[in-house]
Amino acid sequence: MNAPINRRIVIAGGTGFVGKALAREFNKAGYQVVVLSRSGESQEGVETAAWDGETVGDWAGVLNQASGVINLAGAPVTLRWTDENRRKILESRTKSTEAIGKAIRSCSIPPPVWVNASALGLFGDRGDEELDEASSAGTGFLAETCLAWEQSQKKAETPQTRKAQVRVGIVLGNGGGAFDELAKITQRFLGGAQGSGQQWMSWIHIEDLAAIFRWAVESDLVGPVHGVGLHPVRNAEMMSALREAFGRPWSPSAPAFALKAVGALIDVQTDVLLQSQRAKSKILTERQFEYKYPELRGALKALVEERNNQ
Repeated sequence: MNAPINRRIVIAGGTGFVGKALAREFNKAGYQVVVLSRSGESQEGVETAAWDGETVGDWAGVLNQASGVINLAGAPVTLRWTDENRRKILESRTKSTEAIGKAIRSCSIPPPVWVNASALGLFGDRGDEELDEASSAGTGFLAETCLAWEQSQKKAETPQTRKAQVRVGIVLGNGGGAFDELAKITQRFLGGAQGSGQQWMSWIHIEDLAAIFRWAVESDLVGPVHGVGLHPVRNAEMMSALREAFGRPWSPSAPAFALKAVGALIDVQTDVLLQSQRAKSKILTERQFEYKYPELRGALKALVEERNNQ
């Protein structure tokens, strides 16, 4: 996966936790990185173009002759699921996707590839069922949102641009995502299982996720790929490994009703913690994708060491 110098990749929603990791990954590979940002926040090593995430504007020009575009834009799904926030979560994804589709059509030389983020929330709560890229969508708010998100890209008329989706799992990395929150509660001696602890967590190290996005750009992938590691684990095993990594003793589990009550107090939707998705990537296995962090304990050890050295 070696790219020539001065190729350009455009990342929408690139100022967030995952976006910054992608910028680092593509920079290392010799790409010029342009981030589409509502805030206009500057980042080292990248250029920034302002956009509103809904309409085509001057920013569309950076897509012309680009090597590819990646869309990560979307409001956090941990927002409390009020009617207003449900609308915000859904529309922030579909409208940004529709805008990118229109911008691609406006290009005289459109980017050859468009990779849109999606999420394992597409499957809903699936218990012990093994899920790969061919598995059917589930039910519930997150499933409906992810399905609409993917469909909004598929409906876009971009005949010269290959379209792919990376369904992101539970991302482990310092500076954001699930790891930061799980680390905080574990360090405070509250690192017990959540709910029954039997729900599956399809995790991935942030560096491996960034590499999967780059692979999706540089390969011939059409359609979805799961942005997950090789070995999903149950929630109880995840929390046990976290306690081990931080040197903390056993902690009692937090019942589902208690999690929901706390979530209501701090205005966070905790349903995401309790849903079970046992997902793997058949496509990455068949393509022999090489993970830097194939095992959970190795990933957590590296993250804790990095955290301690910050």
